[in-house]
Amino acid sequence: MKILLNSIRIFATHGVLPMEHTVGAWYTVDLQLTTDFTKAMISDDIDDTLDYSGIYAVVEKEMQTRSKLVEHVAGRVIEAVFENFPAISAIHLRLVKENPPIPSFKGQSCGVDIQTTREEWLEIKKKSAVTSFPFNNNH
Repeated sequence: MKILLNSIRIFATHGVLPMEHTVGAWYTVDLQLTTDFTKAMISDDIDDTLDYSGIYAVVEKEMQTRSKLVEHVAGRVIEAVFENFPAISAIHLRLVKENPPIPSFKGQSCGVDIQTTREEWLEIKKKSAVTSFPFNNNH
C-alpha cells in the first residue's frame, strides 16, 4: 500500500554555483510512501492514515534548507519523513531540478531517484558513519 504525493513544485536555492543561491530554481518532488492504511479504508477516519499536509510540510521545510547537492536535499527529506512518520516503512523519492545550469544541456531537468526502506536507510547511515543527519547545513 502506498500513499502518493506527486509533482510537488517548490522554488529553492540549492546548487554548487554561487548564482544558484541568488537566482534559485524550480524543483519537482514525487513521493511514494509505503504504509498500512487498511483501517482508514474501512473507517473513513483521518486518524487511521498519514497526514498528507504534515508530509508536505516536512518536504517543504527540507526543500527550503539550502544544500549544494540535490543528493543531500533528498537525503534530508528521507531522514525527516522517516523521523516524523514512524508508520512509513519505505520511501520512493524522486527529486529533480528544472532547467539546471549545465552548459549546452538540452533536457528539462536532472535529479535523483531513491527507493529505500527504513531498515536500509538506517544501514546506509551506519555505513556512512552518520548517526544524525546534518539538518542545519548552511552552505
